[in-house]
Amino acid sequence: MAQKHATRSRKDDEEQPLPEQLRPRKSKENALRNKMWLAAASSTSEPKRSMLPTVTAPENPPQRTKSKSMNNHAGRGRGSSQTRAHVKPPPSPALLKTSHGAVAPKSSKPKTGKSRRKSVFSGSSEEEGSYVSAQESLEGSFEEEEGEEGHDPTILIDKVELVMPPRKKRKTTKLDAAFAKERPEVRATTSGTAPGKCFPLLSKSTTRWPLETDHRSGGIKNQTPHVRDLIQRAIEICELKMITENAFPEVNSRELFRTAVMREAANSLMEKPKNDGILEYEMLHNRVIEDPEWQSKVGDLAVDCIAHAHTLMRSAALTAIAHYCLGDGPSCVERVSALLSGNTFVYTGHWENVETNGNIRKMWIIDPGQTYLNPAIIKTLRRAWFLSGNSFGAQFDTYYIPSGSRTSEPRFTIPMVALAATAVYAALKMWETGDLVDEPFKGEKYAPIYQRHVTYLTQSRANIRPHYRLVMTTLYKEVRCHQAAHTVQPEETDPFVHFNNMPSTSTT
Repeated sequence: MAQKHATRSRKDDEEQPLPEQLRPRKSKENALRNKMWLAAASSTSEPKRSMLPTVTAPENPPQRTKSKSMNNHAGRGRGSSQTRAHVKPPPSPALLKTSHGAVAPKSSKPKTGKSRRKSVFSGSSEEEGSYVSAQESLEGSFEEEEGEEGHDPTILIDKVELVMPPRKKRKTTKLDAAFAKERPEVRATTSGTAPGKCFPLLSKSTTRWPLETDHRSGGIKNQTPHVRDLIQRAIEICELKMITENAFPEVNSRELFRTAVMREAANSLMEKPKNDGILEYEMLHNRVIEDPEWQSKVGDLAVDCIAHAHTLMRSAALTAIAHYCLGDGPSCVERVSALLSGNTFVYTGHWENVETNGNIRKMWIIDPGQTYLNPAIIKTLRRAWFLSGNSFGAQFDTYYIPSGSRTSEPRFTIPMVALAATAVYAALKMWETGDLVDEPFKGEKYAPIYQRHVTYLTQSRANIRPHYRLVMTTLYKEVRCHQAAHTVQPEETDPFVHFNNMPSTSTT
């Protein structure tokens, strides 16, 4: 070891020429690079800076310490990572800005090991400087002489500014696309009264309409008082239209019917006195017209009452058809077929064994003077809508007296009788196979049957009005008062029985 130190001291005293690896190249390319570097160093104008981050070293760098981990990496010298920049030259030369035109002072502490050529930079972005490529520092632009073998020409730096080419845009994954899709939309504010510089894009209902008009999840009881008033008024309109105009009003276009009912209900609320919340009702009226989405949600709560009334009617018919004594199995199939054939179930009658083509079969022998006076239809109306004074049908007593009539006798309307007959038909269809098969009572399926009864009753009112009035008033008395006679004179009803090709005999 002592011999090595002595050898080094003699080498330091003698002037040794530069190694071949550290000598500058005398090629045209090297001369051109040196010329460009000198021109950049003498320039007083500062080049355009990059937007990349700047690395700053402390003003008073600590003494270099020996680091075992740094010696294990190729291309790095020994010393503190806070005071020295050990940069591996990239494939494409990076530009550096230095604050000095000369090489930074070398460390006085000698090093051992092989001499390595490294890419080193120094400079400050605040002072005048130049851009130097990392490759030029290896080829002689920064020429550093090592007086002894293995000296590391690492340079102290104050601040380094790297100018690197931009990164390539990363490919968008499915996760990124899904995240971007679910991210809420943000819009910059344009009003000076806004609370912040940007706000989430809210729905129309939360930004324009008061809370008293909002639709809440759940049923009618969960709504605000003013919205409940609107729904209740719309329900009354739906029920009135079902009794007086059409029992299946939503079949053709539920949306159009719902819109018409909601607008009529909103208009009727506007007629209330000023002290009954006229401002809130006015907002409801405006929202019905301007907010179709809200109108559909609130309107469905009102229009659904029609389906509820239909369900009551069909449920009552299921118990009322016990009058026909259907039985079960093959006997039930035979009797249901006889009742549905030619709509004979609307007449009163009785069962008889009739021989046809050598076969004996059950036939419903009708009473020609009892059209729509069958006990099954009467019981269906009574149990569905008139069980008590607070029942659905009892709320419209004033509409059972027709306007312009010479008599004041109340009578049922055509839609009510036609709906009751359709409900009995649907109940019989459920027993068509001999076993009870539940089917929904929807207008899409039973509206044609209902319309057939409406047409028959309408033409009867136009052609044989006295008998039509007698049948309708008798139905009302049987359902409401139970005081009317159960029979009508046959001579008064013969024209009515044969009208519109309705059967006049039990054989069809």
